Amino acid sequence: MSGQYSTYDFLSGSTRVISAGISAKLTDEENDVPDFPSPYGTSGWMENDKYVYINDRYDIWQVDPSGKEAPVMITQGIGRARKTVLRNVKLNPEERFYVPKQTLLLESQSDSTKHGGFWTVKLLDKAAPRQVVTGPYAYMTPVKAKNAGMILYQRSSFKESPDVYAGEELSTARKISDLNPQQANYNWGTAELFKWTTFNGQQTEGIVYKPEDFDPKRNTPC
Repeated sequence: MSGQYSTYDFLSGSTRVISAGISAKLTDEENDVPDFPSPYGTSGWMENDKYVYINDRYDIWQVDPSGKEAPVMITQGIGRARKTVLRNVKLNPEERFYVPKQTLLLESQSDSTKHGGFWTVKLLDKAAPRQVVTGPYAYMTPVKAKNAGMILYQRSSFKESPDVYAGEELSTARKISDLNPQQANYNWGTAELFKWTTFNGQQTEGIVYKPEDFDPKRNTPC
């Protein structure tokens, strides 16, 4: 299995590989099962089938299905440099294709910090992707109003319930719900990302949940 993308021309009956110019692997880089690695998938098409957008582990590539133009990484390597997965968010469920100069909203997830967030990138533009918001939270996929410039999303963490945020811009959205107000009456614990080396020398990670008022100098019951 080559792990490459190909197109088929119904008029000529010919097949061509269109992703050979992409330097990154397009299938699961950490595949550890006795099977072919799964592809990272695609993020959509430009109108008139001008381009198809293909994902690698972290970034997104603009690829010419005719094979005439070289692939272009629209996220400019920011995803891999930061070890952050960038993926397109489809705000309009009726959208069938992209148009030139369209601004895409990208959701992000950091491999190293686990922080979530959002970026934007403009198609067929040389400007680098722009980070909109990020933080130590899980962000649910945003929902945009059909006939108004308003967007909603949920944000949560170990210490923060999944409340709803709303605004005309993600960066200025305000919390409009209070799902768990009684939490303010309790002394809450904390959660911390923890990394260590296993017995076979592999790097791995997990989460340490600490009780309220945790003091590392004192013995704490399990």
